[in-house]
Amino acid sequence: MKSLSILILLSTIAAIVLGVLFAFTPVFAKSENASPAISGSAAQPVAPMTGGSVDVAVDQAPAAASQAQVPAAELSNDPGLVLASTFSVSFEKDTASALAVQEAEAQAEALQAEQEAAQAEAETAETAVASLDSFVASVSNGNANQVSGIYVENVLAFSVVRQPSGNAAFISSAANEVTQFGLTSEYGSQGFLAHNYLAGSDFFNLSSRQTITLVYGDGSTSQYRIDSIRRFQALQPDSTQSSFVDLENGDQLSASNLFHQMYNSSNSLVLQTCIANEGISTWGRLFIIAVPLS
Repeated sequence: MKSLSILILLSTIAAIVLGVLFAFTPVFAKSENASPAISGSAAQPVAPMTGGSVDVAVDQAPAAASQAQVPAAELSNDPGLVLASTFSVSFEKDTASALAVQEAEAQAEALQAEQEAAQAEAETAETAVASLDSFVASVSNGNANQVSGIYVENVLAFSVVRQPSGNAAFISSAANEVTQFGLTSEYGSQGFLAHNYLAGSDFFNLSSRQTITLVYGDGSTSQYRIDSIRRFQALQPDSTQSSFVDLENGDQLSASNLFHQMYNSSNSLVLQTCIANEGISTWGRLFIIAVPLS
């Protein structure tokens, strides 16, 4: 009887143990399935890109994956990526628009500058014509056979006086007058003289191919083009019989030879004044030679 009781007790204990074992076995199995061993090739999380996140394997490219690699569905569902994409597109459009506006403004400014330059040129031409007309009116005296004025646009505008009869050395002492050299007409040319400290100072502002306009007493005009400019040094500055050295080629010639070279018939119009140098007001001679405009 005692043995039977022990057997029942042992059976009960065994049943209890087996019940406990069967109760805990599924939990262990679930726990083992949830935590598999991590191998060296398992995917690892990396820092997310701005506006989204992408898992990249450790042995593959770094986290700087391009936005183009993100699936369209994920992009459409990710407000951060959508915002970044929209900003990029908007920035490109804004940049292109700004460049177009700048180009249009530059073209408009260039066109405006051209128009202003053309207008200024036209106004200058109108002013020049008006100035010449005004000058002609101021020096006209009704004598068609007398040169009454000499004009070069934007350079000079002087009235012309004649030398007294028999006084070939006369030169006007008025600041706004040029003297017609009477003797030159006998050699087929027209000469005009001025002191270098008066009207003659403007002769130095003339250059080749400029137009000289002679005005006659009746208001008519004739035009000449500056063909050459010649300079000579006077070896005896205060002597009318001085020899001269051509500053262009070094040739030396007498006063008579210089006169004939400068005032021959091929030189239709000549302006003459003195060159001041080394403290000497009559150191040399300047000749502006012009021919008729065809």
